[in-house]
Amino acid sequence: MSVFFYRPNDFCHKLIELFLAQINIREVGGCIAACFRGLTVDNERLQCLQKALRHIAENYRSQMPLQTLAGQIGISPSHLCALFKSQLNNSYKQIIAELKVENARQLFISQPLARVSDIAHKSGFGDISHFEKVFKRFTDCTPRAFKNALSQT
Repeated sequence: MSVFFYRPNDFCHKLIELFLAQINIREVGGCIAACFRGLTVDNERLQCLQKALRHIAENYRSQMPLQTLAGQIGISPSHLCALFKSQLNNSYKQIIAELKVENARQLFISQPLARVSDIAHKSGFGDISHFEKVFKRFTDCTPRAFKNALSQT
């Protein structure tokens, strides 16, 4: 099993151009890669989506409910949820989880001596068991196996 097979979904491919070309958030730029061009949204929805994604990119490590995010960008939680699903084909929780896992992957690469629990905490996961479950869902391997595979290369 190759632990380097990270299966980015369409969310990643739709976000990078938004972040790099329009928002240019350096911290998350390395975590997300893809293109936003293929989306067909009107300007108002695009602005809401940009605001939401900007806020997510800056705060994904904190535990922010969808209702709070929706309130900060001025739309209803159900509208925001529908916007994520229709334009990014992902739920809010899925987007947050993917960002956290990608951040953890980058931390494992840049800090090979760090403990798994420290990486989980730095990536915004509250407990190690949840981190392990979510990490495995996205990478098909446990965080420890990923870290060990990195140290063997």
